[in-house]
Parts: sequence; C-alpha cells; structure tokens
Amino acid sequence: MREALLYPRADCLVFCPTMRQSMEMLRKVRALGEPVRVIADTKTLIELENGSRVICLPDSQEGVVGFSAPRLVVINERSRVSDELYKSARPMLAVSKGQLLTLSTPFGNAGWFFDIWDDSAEGLKRRAKLHEPWQRTAMRASRIPRITPEFLEDERAELGERWFQQEYFLRFLDPIDAVFSQAVIHGVRSERIEALFDLGA
Repeated sequence: MREALLYPRADCLVFCPTMRQSMEMLRKVRALGEPVRVIADTKTLIELENGSRVICLPDSQEGVVGFSAPRLVVINERSRVSDELYKSARPMLAVSKGQLLTLSTPFGNAGWFFDIWDDSAEGLKRRAKLHEPWQRTAMRASRIPRITPEFLEDERAELGERWFQQEYFLRFLDPIDAVFSQAVIHGVRSERIEALFDLGA
C-alpha cells in the first residue's frame, strides 16, 4: 500500500500459493488504510485515484503474463510456491527496476528460496555472481515479542523438533520423505567427469 500511495501509476503485485491466500493478503493491505481515494475494489484488486494498483494473485505462470514493469512484486510464503512462478516474475522487473520482496518460513532445502539462504561454499559462490545481491533478514520466533516462550515450548512438544525448527527457527532441512539428503546429492556431482561417448551434432 505504501508503494501504491507514494508512486502514481505503480503496479504492486502480491503472489501467494493459492487464490484464497491472495484474497486474505489483500484484506490485510486494505487494513493499512487508504488515504488516496479508491476507484476500484474487488477481491483481488485495489485501484487508487492516482492510478496505482495493488493486485493479489495465486501461484500461476498464467497469472504473471501480461503485467509489465511493476514497481513491486511480493511473493508470500515463498517456500510453498513454484520455482516457475519466481522465474516468470523476474523478467517483469527488467525495465522498471522494481523491487522483489519475498517472505516465508523454510520448507525443505531445495529451490530458489533455499538458494538465497544457502551459506555453503556452493551457495556463496552462486550469490557472489549477482550484481545486486539479496538483502536477507532472518526473524526467529524467539525474537518476536507477541510469541511467548510458553507457546514455543508447547509447539516444540506438539510438532516435534524437526518441524518446529523449520517453522519457528528458520532451519532448511531435508524433506522427511527424501531417500538421499541434499548433502549426499551435491557430494556426488562433478564437473570433471568426461562423457563415455560423443552424442554428435
């Protein structure tokens, strides 16, 4: 809402895993107030008199196509949306130099959200190639005043240590149903292996 208010004719796109979550997110945006007159208000869009729009959409490549030069793209619950959505949203920012903001708890240790937080040698090397590196902010549940230590103790007991660490303490863990850990998979990769035969042109 801040971007839409301060910058006329700004498109601000908010993506969530599902349409229901997208509509819920727009309700939260509305709750911030509307000092500029609203000229259109639907379940998925707020358009202001200054020409700016806040548009909430579900995880869908089709939903991305058609938007050009947004000022802000927000991907909520990133660990639960597809990599395809992320890769489809990035090109929209090429001309506008708009911002991409993402927020989420971890959900496994693969995909582009994990890549942002991967501090292994491989992850650091990958991020060092970026002209504009990600600005990362970690907020563990124990640092949030409205979440009590008693609640966290109960959650640890109810969810189990693995799920608790992922959901409340930002740990990127192997999926519980994984046959091989990501560390094993990365350990067997090599760029020095020569092909057994030439596939030809």
